[in-house]
Amino acid sequence: ADNLRPEGDFGGVTTSASTFVGPDGERVGLARRPDNLRAEGEFGGVTTTASAFTPLDGERTGPLRRADNLRPEGEFGGMTTSASTFVGPDGERVGLARRPDNLRSEG
Repeated sequence: ADNLRPEGDFGGVTTSASTFVGPDGERVGLARRPDNLRAEGEFGGVTTTASAFTPLDGERTGPLRRADNLRPEGEFGGMTTSASTFVGPDGERVGLARRPDNLRSEG
């Protein structure tokens, strides 16, 4: 619970606001300098860069798949040494235990 509550009437003006009168300032206008960059001569629309370097239509290359150098050596019969030495136990799957319902309708 909040125990800090204002007591008495509040008129909206504090003592510091009534004793302090700040100066009224004015904004300075935006000084816009004139532009001194002028285009001289005629402009035909084509620059020397655009005429010397014409764009080419390029095609995207496909993904490069490098040849690997990992090859199996010798014969592989399909059975590894760890698979032949380890024989796992044959187990049975436990059936699903269905608990009896203990909710009964009374009344």
